[in-house]
Amino acid sequence: EYLVRYGMGRRLFERIDNVAEARNRVHAIVKNLKRLSLLLDGGKVECVKMHDVVRDFAISKAEEPGFLVESDNKMEEWPEKDKYGHYKAISLMSREMKNHPEDIECPKLELLQLSCSKLTTQIFPANLFKGMKELKVLSMQGMSFLSLPQSIRVLENLRTLHLDYCKFEDVSAIGALKKLE
Repeated sequence: EYLVRYGMGRRLFERIDNVAEARNRVHAIVKNLKRLSLLLDGGKVECVKMHDVVRDFAISKAEEPGFLVESDNKMEEWPEKDKYGHYKAISLMSREMKNHPEDIECPKLELLQLSCSKLTTQIFPANLFKGMKELKVLSMQGMSFLSLPQSIRVLENLRTLHLDYCKFEDVSAIGALKKLE
């Protein structure tokens, strides 16, 4: 289902304009990848697993055209990079993500996924999203926050907002997201 939502948000499915058709397409792709042994059945319904070797190879190839994928239980802040400007997608998974950069420039970023494995209180810099104006998909999982940063209002192209296992008090800033689907 995540593949469907993220794919729809990024407009990855040509000539498909509804969720049911996209879901059918994703199921066909996943079935084909399973047939080729690139994906395995997951422990839950609608879930798949990827062998570590295949995952490592996919990440190594994805980094070249602008994908940053980090999964480290000890990571508390974004990885140290000289520039984030060339990334199209960033996925950061940690046990406790506590620190987020200020004044980060990601002019090409279309997908941002921040995931914590335990409910972690977040303090977002007010201008966190200021340099991410092309963002189409924002996914936050396992986070607790008082409010989303006001800079979320600059995300005029955001189509998919995924808040999973999050605890929050004020989400009024979401009202400014006119393209949200």
